[in-house]
Amino acid sequence: MATWWRLCVCSLGILLAPCSLSAVAPVFIDVLGPRGQGIELACRSAGWFPKPELQWVGKNGKNQAMEIVTKVTQDRENLYSVVSHVTVTEGEDNGDISCIVQNGLLDSERRSAIHLSRDAFPRVSAWLAAFWILFAVVPIAAGAYAYREYSAKRKASQKKRSEEEAVFIHKTEMITLETECRKLHEKIDRVVREQDFRRARSYMVPVTLDQKCKHPKLTLSADGRTVWHNPPSQWLAAPSGLRIAVGKEGFLAREGHDKEAGACRVYWEVEVGDSPDWVLGVLSRTVRQKVTLQRLESFLDWGFWVLRRSEGQYHPREANTVIQSWSVKPTVVGVYLDLEGGSLSFYSVNSMALILEIPVKVSEELFPFLSPGYAEGRDQEKPLSICPPSDWDFPQKLGVSGSVIQGDPTAPAQPPAPKKGEGTENDTGPPTTGETAPAAAYCPAPGNEQVNENSTGASV
Repeated sequence: MATWWRLCVCSLGILLAPCSLSAVAPVFIDVLGPRGQGIELACRSAGWFPKPELQWVGKNGKNQAMEIVTKVTQDRENLYSVVSHVTVTEGEDNGDISCIVQNGLLDSERRSAIHLSRDAFPRVSAWLAAFWILFAVVPIAAGAYAYREYSAKRKASQKKRSEEEAVFIHKTEMITLETECRKLHEKIDRVVREQDFRRARSYMVPVTLDQKCKHPKLTLSADGRTVWHNPPSQWLAAPSGLRIAVGKEGFLAREGHDKEAGACRVYWEVEVGDSPDWVLGVLSRTVRQKVTLQRLESFLDWGFWVLRRSEGQYHPREANTVIQSWSVKPTVVGVYLDLEGGSLSFYSVNSMALILEIPVKVSEELFPFLSPGYAEGRDQEKPLSICPPSDWDFPQKLGVSGSVIQGDPTAPAQPPAPKKGEGTENDTGPPTTGETAPAAAYCPAPGNEQVNENSTGASV
């Protein structure tokens, strides 16, 4: 509780000096707790007049050299309060710490002291230090490990991507190479097929049909290269028998012939156009005699080597498989008879490609023949024509029907009627009432018609 002193000097009601007032108050020290490596103390006192002074005194009365923060305030009664904070660290001068508040007017003071032992100061544990070290080191190590793993995965991903790109490039190159190889093989195969066809065509010979060796219902052109059916007659019954026309020229394999001269190899071409029914090939002399005597009723199992089309299908079956795979059907068929090699081959002149090869083993003379095909009740079939021998560079043009004609391609397809005595060697020939017969059409030379490539054909 504050103590007041009042001193008044008065004389007979005369004020000789003003009254003087002073006050002091007790001092308290509070321990606020650890702060950093020391202990924070607070000294407080309230109710002083005039303004007091505060100081911290350590062991042996020495002033503390630590950082001291002191704050003095004044209330409404003009009394002063003082608060001061100090942090005491462990040292040799530790012991009693005193807080002294002085009144300069009365030359009086109040103090408060506290004793601090070494045990009161905070200690840093070795385990705590190790913990903080580990706490700092572990995240760093974990970060380093994670970065290393990330780098390793990134390198592995880049390596895998590079390998995949290399594999992709390799596969692309392989596909490109395979494509180029396939195209090269196709080109080589096409060249080989064309060379084989050109070699066969180099043996082209003229072939004409025999007026004396044909069915009575067939008519031949004046040049003996075209054959067609007579118009149906309402008054005469159609003769029976196989409707074929046989060539004049026969070919026989001779022993000891000149192989270099190629006497046993012949080639001719037949224009079949888009007719759905026809038969062509070679037959033996024995069969030819039957045709001459009109004793041949049907195709025999012997003495015939043929390629046939019936209702749009080709026979034998292997020929149909080959032709149906092409985008362009043959309108001109080349026939190559190799008596030395013992084979008969059929070629598509449009595609310069082989259709069919048949083995031929016979000692008899062989003759070309044609059959335009016929079905009862059907309109007159389209004619078949043997192409005249021509050079590759012979100028020709395609007609509307696929045939190749000389001169104006829009000219009529039928020439004038045959002259008297030509093509009328039997009483069943074309009537003499002004009707005209189909003319011989000229066949195309390979190279003048552009044909799409297919699996077995070739561009010509």
